[in-house]
Amino acid sequence: GEIDQIAESAVSRNIDNPFSAGRQEDEHEAIPEPPKRTTFQDRLRNVQLNHTSQREDRLFDQKLVVIYNQKGGVGKSTITKELAIALSCLSIQKGNELYRPKVCLCDLDLDSSDMASILNLAPEPNIKQWGDDIAKQAAKEKKKTEAVRFSEWDIKQNYLQKHESGLYVLTAPERKTEGLQISREVVVAVLENLRLCDFDVILVDTGSNIFDYTIAAILAATDVIALSTCDVVSAKRIDGVLEDILQDIDSFDRARMKLVINRYDPAFNISPAEIGDVLKIPLVAVIPDCREITNVNNSGNSVFYGSQRPAAKQQDFADAVRSLAKKLLEIERSGSPQSTPICEEKEKNFLKKLFRRN
Repeated sequence: GEIDQIAESAVSRNIDNPFSAGRQEDEHEAIPEPPKRTTFQDRLRNVQLNHTSQREDRLFDQKLVVIYNQKGGVGKSTITKELAIALSCLSIQKGNELYRPKVCLCDLDLDSSDMASILNLAPEPNIKQWGDDIAKQAAKEKKKTEAVRFSEWDIKQNYLQKHESGLYVLTAPERKTEGLQISREVVVAVLENLRLCDFDVILVDTGSNIFDYTIAAILAATDVIALSTCDVVSAKRIDGVLEDILQDIDSFDRARMKLVINRYDPAFNISPAEIGDVLKIPLVAVIPDCREITNVNNSGNSVFYGSQRPAAKQQDFADAVRSLAKKLLEIERSGSPQSTPICEEKEKNFLKKLFRRN
């Protein structure tokens, strides 16, 4: 921009200096190199990066939550989407004011992305554009890819999309070939940059794989939600990754694992508690089976943000997801350690406003 050109131009040669008219240039005189000066944007970025994301008004420690199961079809994207919106719709009493968690959803299902579709968002911008810019910045600054940092303003303006519920979303590319071009180093840089923003919760949807960037996300997480159904196969996939891969990594902390059972039907011959006992992972939520959620996804809506009054089963689903959201933030009805009880009545009023009733 114009400011950049002014900031980077340094008059050092007499021949270029209008105030040196009439002076004789000594042909043997060494012409000094113009001093290198960083651009205004670079200096602004450095200032912004020195500001911590731990805002003074933050009520909880920042959470990086990864939803994972190597098996496909267990509902990872749906639960991630609904949990993200549930978190952003919570009303928490802080003195005389209401506090709403700031939430970002990061779609790392890079080999079969669908988050943009179920949230009715545009295909771009997405993580591919950000990854390309991270690589360019790494080359420019001669840094490792993981060490590249962007300002919060850059991130929100250029790479994230904002859902009408207030949720920020980093979508995955629609083209599978583009998703395959995204490296572990880029994913690490993306997650570290998001953690520098003011988000209270960063929710990460993962693909049905054990790619290195998926494992990197799990290792970076404060909480890992092992999402399973009451199906032996989906539970075995969690067990296999846990025992064969994660347990052999020194930096992996098993205490961060939490089990959530999805699509539960009391008619199943295996209970959620039994799966938790076998996996040795604490069971924190049971999400009831809700066939209507497919129609919600098809319309680009949410059980918390939609076009019509939720049916009974849909309401049970929403209640279970909202309960999980409160557990993740360690908020109880009687009050959290920070004495910030959920304001139930104001939360319900807020959700009513979000619904566009027919």
